[in-house]
Amino acid sequence: MPRKATDTGSLTSIARRATDNLVAALGTARTALGRQRPGVVRLDDVRRRLELLVTAVYDRPIPITVADAAKRRPWALVRDLIGPPHLRRHAPLPATDGERIQLPREIERGDAASALAEYRLMAIEQAERIARGTASRVPATATSVERDLYLLREGAVVDAAIARTVPGLRSALSAARALALSARPPMVALTDAERAVEGLLRESLGTDVTLPAAGAGATTETPDDSLEWARQTMRDVPAVHGKYRGIAPVAPWGSVRGGSPTGDPKFVYAPPKLIN
Repeated sequence: MPRKATDTGSLTSIARRATDNLVAALGTARTALGRQRPGVVRLDDVRRRLELLVTAVYDRPIPITVADAAKRRPWALVRDLIGPPHLRRHAPLPATDGERIQLPREIERGDAASALAEYRLMAIEQAERIARGTASRVPATATSVERDLYLLREGAVVDAAIARTVPGLRSALSAARALALSARPPMVALTDAERAVEGLLRESLGTDVTLPAAGAGATTETPDDSLEWARQTMRDVPAVHGKYRGIAPVAPWGSVRGGSPTGDPKFVYAPPKLIN
C-alpha cells in the first residue's frame, strides 16, 4: 500500500510538470506568433534601442514604459456613451508624466519598418517634452481651454525642434502630422469655443515644420513662452470663451499626465544634439 501511494504521488507530480510545460510552451508559441505578425512591432523588442536613441539625442537616459489604457470606472463608460464623440478614445496614446516616456505596447502598420519609425518618433516627441519641462507648466493653466492652447503651442514648438535636430525623422514627422490633420473630427459637432481652438490646431498641423522659416524662433521658445502665448490667445480670440468640453488629442503628440505643482522642470533644458 505505501508503494502505491508513492506511485500515485509520482504520477501526480509528473502530470503536474507536464501540464506546466505545456502551458509554458503554449505561452512561448503565442508570443512567437505575435512577433511573426507582419507589420507588428512590440515595445518589449525595441525598448532598449529606443532608450539608446533618446540618450544619444538628449545626452541623458530617460526610461521608457508601457502606456496602457487607463482603467475605466463604470461611470466613465456611461459618460463615453452619452458624451461628445470626439473625446472618445479606444487605443492608448504615447504620453509622459514629466519623468518617463510611455509608449503603446505594440504598433501595427503595413510593415515593420514603418512601425519602428513611428515608435522612434513617439519616443523623441515625449523625450523633447520631458527635456523642455512641458508637464511642469500644466498646473499653471487656469482653465481647460488655456491648458489645451498651451499644449497646442508646445506641440508646435516640439515638432519644430525635432525637424531641426533629428533630420532622420522629418519624413515620419511630416507623415504623422498629415495623418493627424486628416483624422480631426467634424467641426459640426463642436461648440463655438471648441471650433476656435480646433481651428488653431488645424492651422498648426497644416504648417510644414520641416521648412526653416516654420521653425524660426519657435525652437527657442520655453514652456513659459507657450503659456504666455495661450493666455494672449485667450485675450485676442474671444471665441475661445464659452462652453468648452475639450478637443480630440493629436495622436503623435500624445498626452501629458500630471506635472510638478511647483512648476520646476525635472531637467534644465538643453537643446538636443543634431542626429541624422
